[in-house]
Amino acid sequence: MTEKGVEEFLAEAVSAYRKLPKGISVGTSIEAIIGRRVLPLDQDGEDKDLVARLCGAANLLVAWSSELPIKTGRVNELGNNVEEPLLEACKHVGLNATWPKRADGTGGRTGYPDIAVDIDGPRPTYLEAKVIAKGTESSTFRSFYLSPSDNPKVCVDARHLLLAFTHERRDNSEDGFEQYALTNFKLVDLFKVVGKIKFEYQSNNKEMYLMGAVVASG
Repeated sequence: MTEKGVEEFLAEAVSAYRKLPKGISVGTSIEAIIGRRVLPLDQDGEDKDLVARLCGAANLLVAWSSELPIKTGRVNELGNNVEEPLLEACKHVGLNATWPKRADGTGGRTGYPDIAVDIDGPRPTYLEAKVIAKGTESSTFRSFYLSPSDNPKVCVDARHLLLAFTHERRDNSEDGFEQYALTNFKLVDLFKVVGKIKFEYQSNNKEMYLMGAVVASG
């Protein structure tokens, strides 16, 4: 595509973006981006046992972390370090929990979602793990996002849930890592969540400083 073609295509994309409403559901976003439906949770019917077991897994993880705090290099990485013990807690309460496979059948921990529950069964569920600072529930900090992928981990129509844990700082470990105990949790049905699409231009350090754009340095 020529430079002029890129400019015209980008202008059309920006024009379309500006027409998008602010309140777009997670389900609409996932179906548009990935082509899979987000199904509502039937918490008082067919998914009642799932909710009970997920709450049991969350309470178990809170108890585990109270006895053995979760180590992390910094608090921003705590969410990643919650994923593996949450998977084990899900298994402990009898859920068929695994790491999600990508569309091509490969594994991979990066990207949404974190955990798949009964993914080959009649009521598959995707589960995302998050940590939030206590008292920040009403803030406007970004707490959930997803991006288009040529090889997504959402491969079936399913329920999409999120387990968010509040945390409490504990003394550093002997090897110098920060340590946190999880204190409370919230189980969220992402079918009911609305957000917005963000359109932005990005450039990384390599593109900024090593591709011939620097005209002077000191």
